[in-house]
Amino acid sequence: HEVTSHLHSMAMGWGLAAFGANAGAWQALGPDVQALLRKELRKLEQAIWAESERETIEGLACNTGETACSNGKRGAMTLVSSAVDDERRRKQILADSVVPRWIQRCGSGCAEFWNRTLGPTTGVAFKGS
Repeated sequence: HEVTSHLHSMAMGWGLAAFGANAGAWQALGPDVQALLRKELRKLEQAIWAESERETIEGLACNTGETACSNGKRGAMTLVSSAVDDERRRKQILADSVVPRWIQRCGSGCAEFWNRTLGPTTGVAFKGS
């Protein structure tokens, strides 16, 4: 907000996070501990998503100078909301550039993983080789 006047509301950052365990170490845990970890990791995932949403709202409020800004310096940016064409273009960039380039670096196992997990969530299936 100190060097520009406008802020687009569309989030463009992208990342993956995963929790994993060594198979031997996991199997060494009792079934009750495994169940507890599965349950609590779901709660942690929900908390991470909620905090991400809260921080996004806070960031928009602070950058645009809203009174809801409680943890930062207030700016005076103009918020530009996403339009239908923006969402279409973002999905196209994800499908045509981001996913294929990531899979090119990561390998065929990542393509299978993407199509099984994140592809259905994003509506973008990897169709390359």
